[in-house]
Amino acid sequence: DGIVTLFDDMGLGVYQVVKSNDMADQVDIFGYDNMSEIYDLIVDGTNYINTVDTCTYVTGRNLVYAVEKYCVQGEIIPKTIFMEPVVYDNSNIADFDYLQYGEGEKEK
Repeated sequence: DGIVTLFDDMGLGVYQVVKSNDMADQVDIFGYDNMSEIYDLIVDGTNYINTVDTCTYVTGRNLVYAVEKYCVQGEIIPKTIFMEPVVYDNSNIADFDYLQYGEGEKEK
């Protein structure tokens, strides 16, 4: 019924194979990693159902802030800084902010 992939680049390959074999109505694809190429597949209502954003950009930004606070400002910071992953599907994919990933505005 469905295939869960570890990364969206894997999911994109699965999507191409499923589509080329005319099985898109039989197999849903669930991705992980929030690749921008998946955006249109989700928006267009294909069988690529979702992607999980692991917050890599935000995690990197928070790491830089934590280093600055600790090394420059001398603040004690938490040992763990948890970032809540976001699952994007057709209900919320429009909320994805391409600008934070440096990809620019999406054409409509």
